[in-house]
Amino acid sequence: MSMAFKGLTEFEIDNLFAAALSDDGMFTHSDLKLIFDQKQQMIMKSGILEMIPNVLNFEQHKY
Repeated sequence: MSMAFKGLTEFEIDNLFAAALSDDGMFTHSDLKLIFDQKQQMIMKSGILEMIPNVLNFEQHKY
């Protein structure tokens, strides 16, 4: 989960934790989608970078 917060400030991480906790009072693996969605919005607002989601599925690439 720590990779989800990579590149964010402490303030941004605190805000994402608060948002993740607000729905069920717990921080779980299911909150990762919310975190990545919010992170993508922050990046888009900056107008400097673009976030490209990683859609690699290892099941599709069996050798």
